Amino acid sequence: MIILSVTSGIDFYNVLFPVPGKSRSQPITSRKDFLGKMLLRDSSLDHFMNTFVKEALAIPENVTWGGQSDNVFSSLSEDFMKPVTSVVEQLLKETNLTVCVFTGQLDLIVDTPGTLIWAERLQWSGAQQWLSAERSSVVIDGIIEGYKKTYRNFHFYWLLRSGHMVPTDNPAGALRLLQEITGYV
Repeated sequence: MIILSVTSGIDFYNVLFPVPGKSRSQPITSRKDFLGKMLLRDSSLDHFMNTFVKEALAIPENVTWGGQSDNVFSSLSEDFMKPVTSVVEQLLKETNLTVCVFTGQLDLIVDTPGTLIWAERLQWSGAQQWLSAERSSVVIDGIIEGYKKTYRNFHFYWLLRSGHMVPTDNPAGALRLLQEITGYV
C-alpha cells in the first residue's frame, strides 16, 4: 500500500502504463481495498471469451468465462502471495513435466529480479546446469522480445515491454513462449 500512496497509484501490473495525474479520491488502505480496485474488468475480452471462444471450444451454455472472478479470488485469498517454490522443486525432482516460469520486466507486484532469485535458489538435480546455461535472446521479426534460459524440462523466460499481463503487453513474446513450451507452432 505504501507504493500506491507515494506514487499516486502507479500501475502495479505494468509500471510504464499511463496513470491519470489526479490523486486518488480515496486512498487504498487495506489489502481488501487493494484487491477490489485491482480486479481486472474488460468487457471486450469477456464478450470475446463468452461468444467466439465459447462456441469454438463447444463450452456448455451454462458456463460463463470471467477473467478474474471475485468468488475465485476470494476463495484463494488465503494463498495470495505465499511462496510455491517447494511445489516447483517437487515438479522438477519428481516428474518429467515441462516447468516454465516467465516474468514481465515491467511487473512490480511479481518483479523480475525477485522471480529470478527464487528460480536460481531452486534445489533439483539440474540446478547447476541450469545456472550455467546460456541465456539466449527471443527474437521475433528482428525484434528482441525477451530472453530465455533452459535446461532439460526447466524454462525461464524474461519478456520485455510487458508487465504482469504478458499476453496483453507483449502478445508476440507470449505466443512464442507458448509455442516453444507446447511444441505447437
